[in-house]
Amino acid sequence: LTDNTFNVFENKISSNDIITSEQNMTTEYGVLACTCTDSSDCDTSQDIIFKQNGLINVCVYPDSKSLPSTTISNFNMKFVQNDEDVFTAVTMKTGGPKPTTSLSNIGGTSDRYRVASRLITTLFEGGKTSFNITGNVFLTFKTLRHLKIMQSSNLRSMQEESIGKDAGKSQFQMNVKIVKDSKVSSRESNTMGGVVVSIVGGFIALSIVFVVFKKMKK
Repeated sequence: LTDNTFNVFENKISSNDIITSEQNMTTEYGVLACTCTDSSDCDTSQDIIFKQNGLINVCVYPDSKSLPSTTISNFNMKFVQNDEDVFTAVTMKTGGPKPTTSLSNIGGTSDRYRVASRLITTLFEGGKTSFNITGNVFLTFKTLRHLKIMQSSNLRSMQEESIGKDAGKSQFQMNVKIVKDSKVSSRESNTMGGVVVSIVGGFIALSIVFVVFKKMKK
């Protein structure tokens, strides 16, 4: 037999060390706008035409990709024709969006705002048949998301932290069809009807007086 010598050196076996790193997730966020009902549901009717001095409801909300993580912090809304601002329905204020005049009203929440506005006469001048509704929207993150990568095991975990950080600015634009109402208003119709009745009644009275007078003269 041969003598063999074995030397055992000190070996250190280390377990899987987890090395972590954090990356901010960058995504583009956007908003949508639609004409809507009083209950803030988008009106899916085809070829909606709005009349002079009528009301229009416009809803503004984050798109389906943005809604889970963002909310609307501020926005404005303008009615535009021929690249000119005809009417401003909503303006941006420090505390959030506010109606510009009593002709507009804002309802809903930061997930879905609804603006109800009167369609002023100026929009219909010169036989115009449409106008654009445009606006700028500022979005805010509901939470800040960090992607944590555990490099050794190739695993990923998501951490969320509540904050109020800006998610960026988006825009919306939509075209609205309009028609000038050529019908006479109810108030004007009633006045004209009263005048006609008065004139007809006057002719009847004159005829009766004339006939009675001739018979008495004979």
